[in-house]
Amino acid sequence: MKILIADDDSVARNLLQVMLEQWNYEVVSAKNGKEAWEILHSEHSPSLCILDIQMPFMTGEEICVKIKSELQHKPFYLILITGELKETSDIIEGINLGADDYITKPFVAKELLARVNAGVRILNLEFDLQNKINELEKSLEEIKKLKTEKQ
Repeated sequence: MKILIADDDSVARNLLQVMLEQWNYEVVSAKNGKEAWEILHSEHSPSLCILDIQMPFMTGEEICVKIKSELQHKPFYLILITGELKETSDIIEGINLGADDYITKPFVAKELLARVNAGVRILNLEFDLQNKINELEKSLEEIKKLKTEKQ
């Protein structure tokens, strides 16, 4: 699965990329919110995103809101990441804005892997569900077509 890392801190971005690639994930990275948003508009954009909360041009939270309002045709799993410990209310706000998970720096590798794997499981379920819906819609169209032909 392809994962987007968007973080203006090059050390954190590179560390995340190395870790994810070691875990056999394909990584696309962006150094600010504008680059991340452009990647998300590409034809084969990643569905799992790790977004720094504070970035130039567009914050991770702003990207979450835009994804949920403008890219709702595709499933996404959004993990916000921040360098500061936040209050519970900040975490709740991020999740209410569209994030699916939240992690703070410095992060523990095993915790990051567990959160990413959880996101992958959820996305795979969403993709499978959409495929089943498409199959059902196709079958329904075939049934309608047969009924029309019999009349």
